Amino acid sequence: MKKYINKTVEFRLVSDEIIKGILIDYSDDWTFIHYNPVDYVLDGYVLIRNSQIDSYRISNSRIENEIFKIKKDTLFIPISLKGNFFDFFCVNKLVISIETSDRSFIIGKITAIDERGIDFQLLNSKGKWLKERRIQYKKINKIEFNNDYINSLLLVTSSQDL
Repeated sequence: MKKYINKTVEFRLVSDEIIKGILIDYSDDWTFIHYNPVDYVLDGYVLIRNSQIDSYRISNSRIENEIFKIKKDTLFIPISLKGNFFDFFCVNKLVISIETSDRSFIIGKITAIDERGIDFQLLNSKGKWLKERRIQYKKINKIEFNNDYINSLLLVTSSQDL
């Protein structure tokens, strides 16, 4: 996988979902991409649990790779898989989206971490903070952050609540 870092990769997940993006980093457990939902658009970041990846293929589009190479040179990559990225999300109070093992999506922020999981304060689709929910690490399949949907939602969420 190391030879594909900074390349555009299309992943087929066990759920048959296709996710495409620039491969930023990978570890034994996670793959980290800059998400490419369509054409030459980059919209946030996605962490995919490796057990959820069925297969992958590398993009051979010269123009796509050229555009993303130019874009990549202007981007700041916010995290590394070398440390505990859950700590990074918690300390920085980042709002993230989590896909759980039952295929549900929830949005919110991590409020506490321990060896088995996270406490996660939910944010609804109207920008209102809800109750906290406990999530075990093993139940987290995918994490998305810094995308247009989340950033748009934050526009109507009180900054004092973050």
